[in-house]
Amino acid sequence: MLIALALTILLHACNPSDLYHDTRKIPNARWYSNYKTTFEVHLSDSLKPVDVYLDIRNYDDYPYANLYLFLDTEFPDGRKFRDTLECMLATPEGKWLGRKNGGVRESRFLIKRNVILPRSGKYQFTFEQGMREAQLQGISEIGLKISPASNKLKSIK
Repeated sequence: MLIALALTILLHACNPSDLYHDTRKIPNARWYSNYKTTFEVHLSDSLKPVDVYLDIRNYDDYPYANLYLFLDTEFPDGRKFRDTLECMLATPEGKWLGRKNGGVRESRFLIKRNVILPRSGKYQFTFEQGMREAQLQGISEIGLKISPASNKLKSIK
């Protein structure tokens, strides 16, 4: 049992090639509409394209098939950009899509592919739930992963 637990932790550990990977708990798996979680990422190479992923962990008591999020990105020069994201967590029939890990579902979403973040320095990625619920139950964690991309495609200006 201990060996299986250690192997699971190793498999979920940060890939050495990742530029950034962190996960934050949503307190009591209740995401209040005024609660925001921010990831600060320091990037030194602005010429290499990256892939940006969002990780979501939810319990089976999450009442919806999808999750709307607002993503505010603040660039090193202070400019800000807002995205609205929709993450499909279940089929229309109600079957969960994420990988089951104990009592939690884990889903990963590619939110930016082969993008060049144009400046070296500190980026802030802030997520807030956009489901119009004062208290959204069942989302336990949110994570951000930035990895080198396989080929260049486009730049965020």
